[in-house]
Amino acid sequence: MSDTPRGPGWWLASDGKWYPPQPPQTPAAPQLPTSTPIPVPSSPIGSPTGLPPTPNYGAPASYSPYGATPPTSQGTNGLAIAALTLGILWVCGLGSLLAVIFGIIALNQIKSRGQRGKGLAIAGLILGGLGLIATVVATIAVVRTADEFVTTDPDEFDDVELTDCSTDGNGNTVAVLEVTNDSSRPSTYILTVEFGRDGDSIGVETVPTLDPGASTTVEVQSTSKTSGDARCRVQIVQRLAAG
Repeated sequence: MSDTPRGPGWWLASDGKWYPPQPPQTPAAPQLPTSTPIPVPSSPIGSPTGLPPTPNYGAPASYSPYGATPPTSQGTNGLAIAALTLGILWVCGLGSLLAVIFGIIALNQIKSRGQRGKGLAIAGLILGGLGLIATVVATIAVVRTADEFVTTDPDEFDDVELTDCSTDGNGNTVAVLEVTNDSSRPSTYILTVEFGRDGDSIGVETVPTLDPGASTTVEVQSTSKTSGDARCRVQIVQRLAAG
């Protein structure tokens, strides 16, 4: 500011003063809003195409090599349950046999598959084994008993003597037998007598318990009338120990 101009470009203001020239002002550049930069995938080193790398979707799923253990299942083995059930039912020995078979298979499956039910399989095996033993013992006892009823020993025949064979007023044949217990134990007897020429009728009588050396007389009657003369024949004598 001056009362007189001092060079070109000075200008006179309304207040009567001279002012130096002002330098031109460059307008400021507008500021753009800031934003998150977009990542640009870099080309792999040495890639001739310059294409972005293939996205990585993770490692491939694992697989079991040949011979490896298959995936385990945590459920209860069905054969173990079946073994226990059949071991309880028995079913005349058939259930016991199946319980043993299923129990063995179940234990192998449980070991290879990692399943539950080992206790059930073992219980089925035990019950099945006990059932098989009981079946064998019962079968032997039945066979022996049946053999005693079917087969008559010669010394048992000696205990029975036919003392009379006649026809009563109704036309039935009656056999009178004397039974003597020649064994060393108290015994009962089951006697079967055949009547008629061709075995037309059969009579069965049970003798109460006789002590060793004791005797009794019994009468066995035919179940139907027989033709012709009275004929009696002792067919079966079964002596059973009473104690």
